[in-house]
Amino acid sequence: MADVPKNQGLNLTRYMYRMTFSKKGRAKFISHLDLMRAMQRTFKRAGLPIWYTQGFNPHPYIMFPLALSLGVESEIEPMDVALLEKLENEEIKSRLNMVMPEGIRIETVGEPVCDHLDIYRSDYEIIIKTDRPPEETLKFFSEFVSADEIIIKKRLKPKKNRRETHREIDVREYVKLLGIEASNEGVKINIRLATSAGNDFNLNYTPLLDAFSEKYNIDINYISAKRTKILCRNGENFI
Repeated sequence: MADVPKNQGLNLTRYMYRMTFSKKGRAKFISHLDLMRAMQRTFKRAGLPIWYTQGFNPHPYIMFPLALSLGVESEIEPMDVALLEKLENEEIKSRLNMVMPEGIRIETVGEPVCDHLDIYRSDYEIIIKTDRPPEETLKFFSEFVSADEIIIKKRLKPKKNRRETHREIDVREYVKLLGIEASNEGVKINIRLATSAGNDFNLNYTPLLDAFSEKYNIDINYISAKRTKILCRNGENFI
Protein backbone atom coordinates (compact mmCIF):
# COMPACT_ATOMS: atom_id res chain seq x y z
CA MET A 1 0.00 0.00 0.00
CA ALA A 2 1.38 3.39 -1.00
CA ASP A 3 2.33 5.85 1.70
CA VAL A 4 -0.24 8.53 2.43
CA PRO A 5 1.06 11.93 1.25
CA LYS A 6 1.90 14.32 4.07
CA ASN A 7 -0.56 16.89 2.78
CA GLN A 8 -3.61 14.70 3.32
CA GLY A 9 -6.09 15.87 5.95
CA LEU A 10 -5.23 19.54 5.50
CA ASN A 11 -6.38 21.97 8.16
CA LEU A 12 -7.11 25.17 6.28
CA THR A 13 -8.69 27.03 9.19
CA ARG A 14 -6.30 29.44 10.87
CA TYR A 15 -6.49 32.56 13.01
CA MET A 16 -3.92 35.27 12.37
CA TYR A 17 -2.34 37.31 15.16
CA ARG A 18 0.20 40.07 15.07
CA MET A 19 2.34 40.34 18.17
CA THR A 20 5.02 42.78 19.18
CA PHE A 21 7.83 41.82 21.51
CA SER A 22 10.72 43.56 23.21
CA LYS A 23 14.24 42.19 23.02
CA LYS A 24 16.60 43.59 25.62
CA GLY A 25 19.61 42.81 27.76
CA ARG A 26 21.47 39.62 26.88
CA ALA A 27 18.70 38.69 24.44
CA LYS A 28 20.06 41.27 21.98
CA PHE A 29 22.83 38.77 21.21
CA ILE A 30 20.37 36.12 20.00
CA SER A 31 20.68 35.89 16.22
CA HIS A 32 17.65 36.09 13.97
CA LEU A 33 17.83 32.38 13.13
CA ASP A 34 18.13 31.41 16.80
CA LEU A 35 15.25 33.74 17.63
CA MET A 36 13.01 31.89 15.19
CA ARG A 37 13.92 28.58 16.82
CA ALA A 38 13.41 29.99 20.31
CA MET A 39 9.94 31.27 19.41
CA GLN A 40 8.92 27.87 18.03
CA ARG A 41 9.97 26.21 21.29
CA THR A 42 8.21 28.91 23.32
CA PHE A 43 4.88 28.29 21.58
CA LYS A 44 5.22 24.57 22.29
CA ARG A 45 6.00 25.19 25.98
CA ALA A 46 3.03 27.55 26.22
CA GLY A 47 0.76 24.87 24.77
CA LEU A 48 -0.57 27.17 22.07
CA PRO A 49 -2.04 25.39 19.00
CA ILE A 50 0.24 26.70 16.27
CA TRP A 51 -0.94 26.30 12.66
CA TYR A 52 1.42 24.51 10.27
CA THR A 53 1.84 25.37 6.61
CA GLN A 54 0.19 22.89 4.28
CA GLY A 55 2.17 20.69 1.88
CA PHE A 56 4.91 18.10 1.87
CA ASN A 57 7.23 20.09 4.16
CA PRO A 58 4.97 21.66 6.81
CA HIS A 59 6.43 24.10 9.31
CA PRO A 60 4.93 26.33 12.02
CA TYR A 61 3.66 29.66 10.71
CA ILE A 62 5.70 32.24 12.61
CA MET A 63 6.85 35.17 10.51
CA PHE A 64 9.10 38.14 11.32
CA PRO A 65 8.68 41.04 8.85
CA LEU A 66 11.97 42.67 9.93
CA ALA A 67 15.24 41.11 10.97
CA LEU A 68 16.93 42.97 13.82
CA SER A 69 20.70 43.36 13.68
CA LEU A 70 22.68 41.34 16.19
CA GLY A 71 23.53 43.38 19.28
CA VAL A 72 20.61 45.80 18.87
CA GLU A 73 17.83 46.02 21.45
CA SER A 74 14.22 46.72 20.54
CA GLU A 75 11.00 47.76 22.19
CA ILE A 76 8.67 46.92 19.31
CA GLU A 77 9.55 43.92 17.10
CA PRO A 78 6.62 42.55 15.06
CA MET A 79 5.83 38.86 14.68
CA ASP A 80 2.91 37.28 12.78
CA VAL A 81 1.57 33.94 14.00
CA ALA A 82 -1.23 31.62 12.86
CA LEU A 83 -3.09 29.52 15.43
CA LEU A 84 -5.58 26.70 15.03
CA GLU A 85 -7.93 28.18 17.64
CA LYS A 86 -9.38 31.60 18.34
CA LEU A 87 -8.03 32.69 21.73
CA GLU A 88 -8.22 35.89 23.76
CA ASN A 89 -5.32 38.25 23.15
CA GLU A 90 -4.45 38.57 26.84
CA GLU A 91 -4.47 34.80 27.30
CA ILE A 92 -1.96 34.37 24.47
CA LYS A 93 0.24 37.14 25.87
CA SER A 94 0.16 35.72 29.42
CA ARG A 95 0.89 32.13 28.40
CA LEU A 96 3.82 33.13 26.21
CA ASN A 97 5.41 35.47 28.76
CA MET A 98 5.35 32.73 31.39
CA VAL A 99 7.80 30.65 29.30
CA MET A 100 9.60 33.31 27.26
CA PRO A 101 13.44 33.40 27.32
CA GLU A 102 15.09 36.02 29.53
CA GLY A 103 15.13 39.44 27.89
CA ILE A 104 12.24 38.76 25.50
CA ARG A 105 8.68 39.74 26.36
CA ILE A 106 5.43 39.90 24.39
CA GLU A 107 4.13 43.47 24.58
CA THR A 108 0.97 43.41 22.45
CA VAL A 109 -1.28 40.85 20.74
CA GLY A 110 -3.93 41.69 18.16
CA GLU A 111 -5.12 41.25 14.60
CA PRO A 112 -2.83 42.39 11.76
CA VAL A 113 -3.72 45.86 10.47
CA CYS A 114 -0.92 47.01 8.15
CA ASP A 115 0.71 45.04 5.36
CA HIS A 116 4.41 44.21 5.68
CA LEU A 117 5.14 46.16 2.52
CA ASP A 118 3.78 49.29 4.22
CA ILE A 119 6.79 49.40 6.57
CA TYR A 120 8.62 52.63 5.77
CA ARG A 121 10.73 53.98 8.65
CA SER A 122 12.21 52.93 12.00
CA ASP A 123 13.19 55.08 14.98
CA TYR A 124 16.36 54.30 16.92
CA GLU A 125 17.88 55.49 20.16
CA ILE A 126 21.65 55.32 19.77
CA ILE A 127 24.26 56.17 22.40
CA ILE A 128 27.84 56.70 21.27
CA LYS A 129 31.10 57.51 23.02
CA THR A 130 34.03 58.86 21.05
CA ASP A 131 37.58 60.11 21.55
CA ARG A 132 36.21 63.67 21.59
CA PRO A 133 34.28 65.53 24.31
CA PRO A 134 30.51 64.77 24.13
CA GLU A 135 29.66 68.40 23.24
CA GLU A 136 32.07 68.31 20.32
CA THR A 137 30.70 64.98 19.09
CA LEU A 138 27.17 66.39 19.33
CA LYS A 139 28.14 69.46 17.29
CA PHE A 140 29.78 67.46 14.53
CA PHE A 141 27.04 64.81 14.30
CA SER A 142 24.32 67.47 14.12
CA GLU A 143 26.27 69.10 11.30
CA PHE A 144 26.75 65.75 9.57
CA VAL A 145 23.05 64.79 9.43
CA SER A 146 21.96 68.35 8.54
CA ALA A 147 24.14 68.60 5.43
CA ASP A 148 22.67 68.72 1.93
CA GLU A 149 24.32 65.36 1.25
CA ILE A 150 25.00 62.39 3.52
CA ILE A 151 27.38 60.10 1.68
CA ILE A 152 27.84 56.55 2.92
CA LYS A 153 29.58 53.50 1.49
CA LYS A 154 27.17 50.71 0.61
CA ARG A 155 28.56 47.18 0.40
CA LEU A 156 27.99 45.39 -2.88
CA LYS A 157 27.80 41.62 -3.14
CA PRO A 158 31.08 40.37 -4.62
CA LYS A 159 30.86 38.57 -7.94
CA LYS A 160 32.42 35.17 -8.35
CA ASN A 161 36.17 35.18 -7.73
CA ARG A 162 36.15 38.94 -7.09
CA ARG A 163 36.77 41.03 -4.00
CA GLU A 164 34.06 42.77 -2.04
CA THR A 165 33.36 46.27 -3.37
CA HIS A 166 31.51 49.38 -2.19
CA ARG A 167 29.82 52.31 -3.84
CA GLU A 168 29.07 55.73 -2.45
CA ILE A 169 25.42 56.80 -2.22
CA ASP A 170 23.64 59.85 -0.86
CA VAL A 171 21.15 58.88 1.89
CA ARG A 172 20.02 62.40 2.78
CA GLU A 173 16.34 61.62 2.09
CA TYR A 174 16.44 58.50 4.27
CA VAL A 175 17.72 60.15 7.48
CA LYS A 176 15.89 62.38 9.95
CA LEU A 177 17.39 63.52 13.25
CA LEU A 178 14.67 63.54 15.92
CA GLY A 179 16.80 64.67 18.85
CA ILE A 180 20.32 64.69 20.24
CA GLU A 181 21.81 65.41 23.64
CA ALA A 182 25.21 65.13 25.31
CA SER A 183 26.12 64.08 28.84
CA ASN A 184 29.00 62.53 30.72
CA GLU A 185 27.67 59.14 29.55
CA GLY A 186 28.13 60.07 25.88
CA VAL A 187 25.88 61.38 23.11
CA LYS A 188 22.30 60.07 22.82
CA ILE A 189 20.91 60.25 19.30
CA ASN A 190 17.27 59.73 18.37
CA ILE A 191 17.09 59.18 14.64
CA ARG A 192 14.61 57.94 11.99
CA LEU A 193 15.93 55.77 9.17
CA ALA A 194 14.49 54.19 6.05
CA THR A 195 13.24 50.66 6.71
CA SER A 196 11.72 48.15 4.32
CA ALA A 197 10.35 44.63 4.53
CA GLY A 198 10.28 44.45 0.72
CA ASN A 199 12.50 45.71 -2.07
CA ASP A 200 12.63 49.36 -1.01
CA PHE A 201 15.79 50.94 0.38
CA ASN A 202 16.76 49.86 3.87
CA LEU A 203 19.31 51.92 5.85
CA ASN A 204 21.22 50.51 8.81
CA TYR A 205 22.70 52.94 11.31
CA THR A 206 26.14 51.26 11.13
CA PRO A 207 27.29 52.67 7.74
CA LEU A 208 25.91 56.03 8.81
CA LEU A 209 28.13 56.08 11.90
CA ASP A 210 31.05 54.78 9.86
CA ALA A 211 30.67 57.68 7.42
CA PHE A 212 30.45 60.17 10.29
CA SER A 213 33.55 58.73 11.92
CA GLU A 214 35.53 58.86 8.67
CA LYS A 215 34.43 62.36 7.68
CA TYR A 216 35.41 63.99 10.98
CA ASN A 217 38.27 61.64 11.87
CA ILE A 218 36.49 60.65 15.09
CA ASP A 219 36.98 57.28 16.73
CA ILE A 220 33.75 55.77 18.08
CA ASN A 221 34.68 53.44 20.91
CA TYR A 222 31.19 52.58 22.22
CA ILE A 223 27.80 52.09 20.53
CA SER A 224 24.49 51.09 22.09
CA ALA A 225 21.40 50.95 19.86
CA LYS A 226 17.72 50.26 20.42
CA ARG A 227 14.82 50.27 17.95
CA THR A 228 11.93 52.19 19.49
CA LYS A 229 9.32 52.47 16.75
CA ILE A 230 8.34 51.06 13.34
CA LEU A 231 6.25 53.28 11.06
CA CYS A 232 4.09 52.75 7.98
CA ARG A 233 4.03 54.98 4.91
CA ASN A 234 1.04 56.87 6.31
CA GLY A 235 3.02 57.77 9.43
CA GLU A 236 1.08 55.41 11.71
CA ASN A 237 2.72 52.80 13.92
CA PHE A 238 3.05 49.42 12.25
CA ILE A 239 0.55 47.07 13.91
